[in-house]
Amino acid sequence: FANESFMLVVAKDSLEHFEFPEKVIREVERVLKPAGTLVIWVPFLYPFHGDDYWRFTPLVLKRMLIRFRIVRFDTPLWVFSILSLAIIDLMKRMRLGCLEQVIRNWAWRLDRICLRLRPGPRSFAGAYLIVAELQE
Repeated sequence: FANESFMLVVAKDSLEHFEFPEKVIREVERVLKPAGTLVIWVPFLYPFHGDDYWRFTPLVLKRMLIRFRIVRFDTPLWVFSILSLAIIDLMKRMRLGCLEQVIRNWAWRLDRICLRLRPGPRSFAGAYLIVAELQE
C-alpha cells in the first residue's frame, strides 16, 4: 500500500502471530494517514491459538506505540473470562462441553459488571484492547 493510505488499521488477534511485531507497527505507521487510528486486540493470559510468538505486557505495548497517542487501553477479558477458560476446558474433559456457551456468557457479563470498578488495565488480563491515534 502507498504511504498514508488509511485512516484506520485494525489488528485483532494477529500481532502475536508475527515474529517481529515491531516491524508490523512501523508498517502501520507508514500506511496510516496523520491522526489515523490503530485498533489492537492482543491476548495476554489466554490459551495459545495457532502459532503465537508473543504475549504483550502493557509496558511493551506502550513502547511499541511510541509514535501514537493512546486513546483507550483496556482489559476487555478480565478475571471471570480467564477463569471461564479453565472451567470450560475441565467441562469438556468431563464431556460437558455443551455448557461452554453458557459459561462464556456469564463470564463476559461478570467482566462487564466489574469493568466499571476498574480504573484502567490490570496485569491480570485475558487480553488488551488498545485504540491509538498516530501523532502528526
